[in-house]
Amino acid sequence: MRISNEQREDLLNEKRRFESVLRQGDRKVRGAMKAIEDSSREFDRIMLRIRKAL
Repeated sequence: MRISNEQREDLLNEKRRFESVLRQGDRKVRGAMKAIEDSSREFDRIMLRIRKAL
């Protein structure tokens, strides 16, 4: 099966869009993971203060 240059270009553009969406998703996941880590550290600090107070 032969594909035309136009079809090839459309497929390459679709591939680029898909890769861009994947990169955006990856950045969002990394940001969420960092927020969770920061929250976890803050929680640990608060719990340590509570333990010291008791």
